[in-house]
Amino acid sequence: MALFHHVEDSKPLCELFSEIMRLFGHEIISFSNGLKYLEYIEDEEAACPVAVFTDIDMPVMDGYEMIEKVIGRYPNRLIVVLSAHADRENVNEIHVFHHVDKPFQPASLEKLAKVLIAKKLSLGANADLLNV
Repeated sequence: MALFHHVEDSKPLCELFSEIMRLFGHEIISFSNGLKYLEYIEDEEAACPVAVFTDIDMPVMDGYEMIEKVIGRYPNRLIVVLSAHADRENVNEIHVFHHVDKPFQPASLEKLAKVLIAKKLSLGANADLLNV
């Protein structure tokens, strides 16, 4: 079982994503916007994920701003954009690991989860060091 974080403002999509990932044996911690996610990762007790799946178009703080701040703090954190509205050029400029178009397919999410787990293992102990 692997832990993933998911940032999504649409409750139905959040529930669907979580259900799919749990069916594949993964644990999900979900957040309704980028600001809530940033507040969570500031806590020393925050669980470290294999990767963060995030939407881009969200209220309070959009995914681009959140990603920039997460990478600023954890430069090796793996980020996957899940969005129907993201500009792929902008996504590539912010160095996310992967982009998945909505609507997503369960089988492709499981395949991607396996790739993310392998990548996280390859990063080893340095995977989530703070950028000081």
